[in-house]
Amino acid sequence: LKISENTSFTVKETDSTGGGSFELNYGRVRAKVAKIFGLKKFSITGPTMVAGVRGTDFGCNIVADKAGGQISEVFCFEGSVAVQLLGKNTVEENPEEIVIKADEMVREVPSGEGKPAKLVVENVSQEIKTFWEINDFKAVPEKFENKDSKETAASTSEELKNNSINMQKRLRLKKAAVWTGTVGLVVETAGALLYFSGDILPSLKQYNTQPYAQAAFISGGILIGSSIMSLLGLGLSGD
Repeated sequence: LKISENTSFTVKETDSTGGGSFELNYGRVRAKVAKIFGLKKFSITGPTMVAGVRGTDFGCNIVADKAGGQISEVFCFEGSVAVQLLGKNTVEENPEEIVIKADEMVREVPSGEGKPAKLVVENVSQEIKTFWEINDFKAVPEKFENKDSKETAASTSEELKNNSINMQKRLRLKKAAVWTGTVGLVVETAGALLYFSGDILPSLKQYNTQPYAQAAFISGGILIGSSIMSLLGLGLSGD
């Protein structure tokens, strides 16, 4: 699941198969649901529509439009999604769920004052594509076969936890390497200023600044070299 900023989203229910029931009150959300054996259900419910899937890449938007109203839409990037109106919005024209496929979206369209809304199927809008290209997932869910085993679930949970810890460690190392290199560059610059201080300000020629400049060059070089070696190490190990 990926939830955008300024979004009100509720986790109502989850189960050991990877399924769940969720509510989107306002904002944008996208889900990549792996095709998991034994998945009971995976659905996202909005104020007026519910979208259910069994293995797909889809999302829901409930946002304000320029006229001050509200836009409710469900889009599909991969697989298929079943969409259905809820409660008072259910009409004879939409007695059953509508199934949309890849690159399709369904939008709730008002039929007029006092009349129930309708679901209209369209191609996924460029605005939605652009938004999720910018805010795409950093990873994809792994496909695994559920064996209804506590040991399997515990092992998967522990593996995900360890992966998260390792990623955080690598991120801290990367940031430390970048800062080390930055400090090294600053020290090198200070060394250069000290070395040429007599040329920059003739009044400083009476002072012997070369030993300090050499010390700065050496220190800066060590810091920059450490930064480069750390980043190369992270790169060779897969980051």
